[in-house]
This record gives sequence, structure tokens and C-alpha cells, in this order.
Amino acid sequence: MLLTNESMSWHTSFRIGGAADYYAKVSDLDDLAQAVFFAHSKELPIFVLGGGSNILVSDQGIRGLVIENRIQPVSISCDGRLRAGSGVPLTSLARLASRHGLAGLEWAAGIPGTLGGAIVANAGAFGYSMADALSWVGVLSRECTELILCKDELAFGYRTSLFKESRARTEAGVILEAELALQPAPREVVEASLKECIQSRKLTQPIGPSAGSIFKNPPGDSAGRLIEAAGLKGYRLGDAQISPKHANFVVNMGNARASDVANLIDLARDHVKECFGIRLDLEIEKVGEWQ
Repeated sequence: MLLTNESMSWHTSFRIGGAADYYAKVSDLDDLAQAVFFAHSKELPIFVLGGGSNILVSDQGIRGLVIENRIQPVSISCDGRLRAGSGVPLTSLARLASRHGLAGLEWAAGIPGTLGGAIVANAGAFGYSMADALSWVGVLSRECTELILCKDELAFGYRTSLFKESRARTEAGVILEAELALQPAPREVVEASLKECIQSRKLTQPIGPSAGSIFKNPPGDSAGRLIEAAGLKGYRLGDAQISPKHANFVVNMGNARASDVANLIDLARDHVKECFGIRLDLEIEKVGEWQ
């Protein structure tokens, strides 16, 4: 179903964002191909949405077509290779792998995004990232042909990839599926590791609408530590607040606007630069119409 003027605040973990001109939810390859064809026929830019985390959508919204990806088939081979659609929630994959005694994805438990979104951003935690587990990615090209890209072709870096660096995120193709190469291990060991990761998140990360970590950690340091040391932990602009629990999170206290969050981000970056001479780079992605 194609929607018009759909509020992005309903579709992001921040609960923030203006309207998308067009919005389509897809659950299989045919739906996706139709959505892409519609966008190309109207010469519309495309933004592919996963779980709606790790992004800040402008108050002015998004021009063109937003495609919500819910492509979710999953299979596991006898040699431990997990193949999944790009719209599968990452936490669901981590739990599934643990139930099958497959190690290598426990760190992803509790990350509120999809497999596709995690690949785009090379999501990671506890010293691991998607690049460590990935074998290959299946994409739908701009010409609507299916291609397979191996890990070495994806230009993975710290919280980035070929998909994130390409303009409008679709020049490299829309991610359809991926295969993860995991390691067989005793189920109880994998499940214990997964529970430990979840517990660590609960102890250190805030509850409430947010987009996850705002800034990348600079080499040898922590963005949260720097922001706290600059005296900004708990600082608030409008309904946007630097979390009192973890200073690298901004929380929507109720009716925050994207402009509030953006101004708070600039404030934190400027203060850290002034205090420590370190410029913090964004981990989240600003999406839509920004002045």
C-alpha cells in the first residue's frame, strides 16, 4: 500500500520526524521491485527504512519515497550459515542463533534495528560488528536485477559501509538478504553470552525514545565520557535531553523536535571540541530536508 504525507515520527525509534512524501511497506521482492519502479518512474529519491533506529529525521520530513523493509525469510544450514531477509529484526536473529547453538551474534541482542540497517551502518557492540559475521549480501540493483556482493566488496569501516557512503543509500543497491557465517558452540554457552549482553545494555543504556549512540567513539576514548566530562550529562533543550544515564544518548522526553536534537548535538560537539580538542563524528544519520 502506498501512503502519502506519512509522519515519520510513527516509524522511528526517536518518535521524531516530519512527513515523507510517499511511504510504502514491502514484505517480499515483488513488493520491493514495484516500489522501486514507482520511484524511478516518478524520478523520486528513495530512502530505505529498517527498524527506524540510528536516524534523525528532519522536522521538514523526507522528499521522495520511503520504503519500509519487512522482507523477513530466515533459514539455517547444517554448517551454521544463517541466511535472512534484510527486514528481520537483529535481536530476533541473535536469539534464533543462540537457540541453535551458533555463536557470533550475541552482541546484537537488544539492538533495535534490522539486519539490513545493521549492515548499512556496520553496527556493532562489545568489540564486534556486522563485518565480523557477514559472508555475503544480496542486493536489488538500480536496474532491478539481483546481485550478490561479498564482504570484501562492501567497504566496511567503523560504523560505515558502501551502502551508507553511497548517495541516497541506494546507489549500491537495496539490500535484500544476507548470509552470516556463525560458529557452532554449546547452546547454553551462547545463551549465557547473549543474556550477559542484554543485561549490560539494561544497566548502561537509557529507557525511552532515542536513536542509540549519537556519536562514534574517537580512537582510544568514549564519546559518552567526553560529553559527561564537558558537563553536559542531563542537559536539556526543549524535550530533547542528553541522557543522565549515558551521555552519548539523547532521549525524547515527550515532544522533542528534530531541531531540538540537532541543536543539542551541535552543543555537545562544540563543548567537547572546546574542552578537549576532539571533534566528535556522528554515528546516527540525519535524514530528510535539513537547512
